[in-house]
Amino acid sequence: MSTMEQVVYKKLSITKPHNVFEGLFFNIMGQTPLVIKGKKDHEQCLKTYRLIRDELFLEARGKLKTKMNEFSIDLAKRISLYEDQTYLSDKTSPVEALKFLMNENNLNQSKLKKELGKVSQSYLSEVLSEKKPISIELAKKLANFFSVKPILFVDL
Repeated sequence: MSTMEQVVYKKLSITKPHNVFEGLFFNIMGQTPLVIKGKKDHEQCLKTYRLIRDELFLEARGKLKTKMNEFSIDLAKRISLYEDQTYLSDKTSPVEALKFLMNENNLNQSKLKKELGKVSQSYLSEVLSEKKPISIELAKKLANFFSVKPILFVDL
């Protein structure tokens, strides 16, 4: 039995799995990231959540079913927290959207300026610090570069 399995069993107050099914669940728990740090972790957590809720949970009984339910609720909270911090929402400002896309594409201000061409460094700086709004012209350039709709960069 691995150290991780021992930790999981101890947390659940169980000395060893009663059957293969229970062992499978504990193994899944041990392989699920505690903190979602990126896309790979996010995808793994989503797969795990779906597996537990759509397949394993239907077969579980008693204490194991309770533990699966608790684990899946906790996992759903972790997934939700990651998604809230990572993906754009309807309330996202144009500058937040720009910063998000820059981060996703590993761009800093100077790299973005080079990619966009005829945009002054000072104007881009003022936009990113929210001192000036994104112009329609810049919104079009940004939309073209990031392959999104220009409306994303327009404050309505």
